[in-house]
Amino acid sequence: ATPPADLPPPTGFLRRVHGWLPAGWRTRSGLIVALLTIVALVPVGFTLARVALVIRNVAYWDELDTAIAMLLKFEAGASWREVLNQLFAVNNEHRMLTSRLFYAGSYWLTGTVNFIVIGIVGNLCLLGLCALLVATAGPLARRVRMGVLLAFLMFQLQHYENLLWPGASIDHFQVVLLAAAAVVALARGTRPALLAAGLLGLLATFTLAHGLMIWPVGALALAAGRRWRHLGLWLGFGAAATALFFQGFGVNPAHQIGDVSVAGLGRKLHYWLALLGAPLALGVAPLAPFLGFGLLALLGRRVVRGAWSRERIALPLAGWALAALLLISFGRADLTHGHVYSRYYVLGALAWALALFMELEDWSDTAHPFRPLLYGLPLLIAFNVAANGRFASFARAWTICRDDAVHFYIHYGVDGRGTFALHPAPIWATQLLERAERTGVFRMPVLCHRRSFRDPRHAPEMGY
Repeated sequence: ATPPADLPPPTGFLRRVHGWLPAGWRTRSGLIVALLTIVALVPVGFTLARVALVIRNVAYWDELDTAIAMLLKFEAGASWREVLNQLFAVNNEHRMLTSRLFYAGSYWLTGTVNFIVIGIVGNLCLLGLCALLVATAGPLARRVRMGVLLAFLMFQLQHYENLLWPGASIDHFQVVLLAAAAVVALARGTRPALLAAGLLGLLATFTLAHGLMIWPVGALALAAGRRWRHLGLWLGFGAAATALFFQGFGVNPAHQIGDVSVAGLGRKLHYWLALLGAPLALGVAPLAPFLGFGLLALLGRRVVRGAWSRERIALPLAGWALAALLLISFGRADLTHGHVYSRYYVLGALAWALALFMELEDWSDTAHPFRPLLYGLPLLIAFNVAANGRFASFARAWTICRDDAVHFYIHYGVDGRGTFALHPAPIWATQLLERAERTGVFRMPVLCHRRSFRDPRHAPEMGY
């Protein structure tokens, strides 16, 4: 392969700029890397700026159940046995140990909990996931391709629930990071790395229920690599973790998980395909299952072409995302009535990013490592812009519902009096928040203040 030629000697002002560039960026290839990096940072910066504008220290829906209620039990003088029971408790088929540890750590350090900090930690998990995958992608060209794809698929407003809601981000972003770290550790091939992968898999299992799928996917990756001794240890770790997870396990009867009739299985399969295709369907529900089938075909093609040996991180992690969504479809297909919630998009978007990354690897060569990516860049930009435009109203509506629920609660002193409520059980939420305020565990903030306009000239501005 012919190495990329140097850029032509610059003149005038460009000569000065050329002197400021690092030596590696003074070639045509280096300049392309720099430009792609800058372009990839645009959706990241835009998304994080949107988060910074609307994140609030507010307890809303699940945060009342998983954080405030638990911390009030700690405040009441729970024993260490009771503390452990609370940390490992089952809530809607999940054991959210890792996020509960963040809540508990905040309480033990400060006596309260700050959901802005929790939201920042949750979003840092998304950044950590992308940084981990880019860092372990291999040579520079592969890292650039991975980074660009992740930037445009993961940083957009389809993920508004996880981005804006600390109670969602601390679970749904964190479990993906833990699963990815476990896959990366497995790919290292050493005994210490296998032990680290086992610990990370255990943490993923006790973050959300679909973290369990790291065990069968990891077993497939080890079997594909003929690492039989490691496979035996991994299966032992997985059996122990699964047994611990199901110890005292209970199912919420309202979730109707047990429907295994032909019609019920058909609904679950259809919902799984919809979950897979939703990120590219841009809210067009009838299109999502067809795109989901396309994603399966794309990854199946990778498997047939021997990607298990070449892509020891991308393919297993994409497989985990597919398996995680399959488990979600069995648990939530009937409950959601086919609606794909924003918090599930992270898994489908990750699977698409990894599938497209592996496809780009086939189309790229040493002489022109970025040509396929540059050809596809307009489509990525168009997708990101369309996703932001399509889901901006959903993100705005979610924020309005949360903020108005807080306003009504502050105004009336009780939950459920206004158009929106903080929790489906307003009486219970009111009692919980009153106890939290009395004990100092948490105080709902005032998001806006009354203002009187004495000058009648301001009346038209207020709509009078």
